[in-house]
Amino acid sequence: MELVEGETLEALVRRDGPLDSKVALEIAIQITQALMAAAAHGLIHRDLKPGNIMLTRGGTDAAELQVKIIDFGLAKAIADAGGEPDLTHGQFVGTPNFASPEQFGSGPVDARSDIYSLGATLWFALTGLAPHSGTSIEEIRDRQAHDDLPVARLVARKVPEPIVKLLRSTLAVDPGKRPASARELMEALESCRRKLSHRIGVAGRRSRGGAWVYIVLLAALLSIGSFFLARYTASRKQTESAAKQRGAELPPQSIAVLPFDNQNRDPNADYLCGRYS
Repeated sequence: MELVEGETLEALVRRDGPLDSKVALEIAIQITQALMAAAAHGLIHRDLKPGNIMLTRGGTDAAELQVKIIDFGLAKAIADAGGEPDLTHGQFVGTPNFASPEQFGSGPVDARSDIYSLGATLWFALTGLAPHSGTSIEEIRDRQAHDDLPVARLVARKVPEPIVKLLRSTLAVDPGKRPASARELMEALESCRRKLSHRIGVAGRRSRGGAWVYIVLLAALLSIGSFFLARYTASRKQTESAAKQRGAELPPQSIAVLPFDNQNRDPNADYLCGRYS
């Protein structure tokens, strides 16, 4: 087996906290690429979770991330079974917090189960928590079936709407409402990335446009200030010249200080009003 150096997604999030949306989306895209490769060999992972996602380099830099899925032990068992990929008969197999609802029952499990687990893994990367949790398999299964997704967690983390919409799709209780395959999920992820890139570009242009407005205003204020200062200086020089010709002395410059009114009636602030001599 290959020696994969690095750390798991679970370890990274537990140490540094939830990830930036751009980084989390890049991780999901690379996981989906791996699922597409697995599907080409007729494999389903069946235990996709943050602890089985290795980040081999780059830390939290999306441009340098390299993601690998580990622990295909359950997928191997499915391939060896030689029939319908169903390992839920008799007892649950997998990790409850990230397992699809159908994994808790006796129905067939296909690629859409991995897609659900990927959605739960992406949710964890963005919030630091699983979408549904509990102290037992029965409790988690009940919450999946009856509780709404806690989208408020995503809102609190300022997760962009395209990603929220994607998570609603991948975490649908009904497998028929999820992307049908890893390839279909990849199309949705790429669309999501394009939307985020467009929003970042628009925001950047607006920011630069706003900066130019402030620069122009500042230049205008400096220009006006320079104009009046020049006029004052010229007027002062003329006055001094006229006074010298008449042999008169120019009165010294002075500053007038007017008293203020203490509107809040706080006696501790009366010293600011200039009423004392």
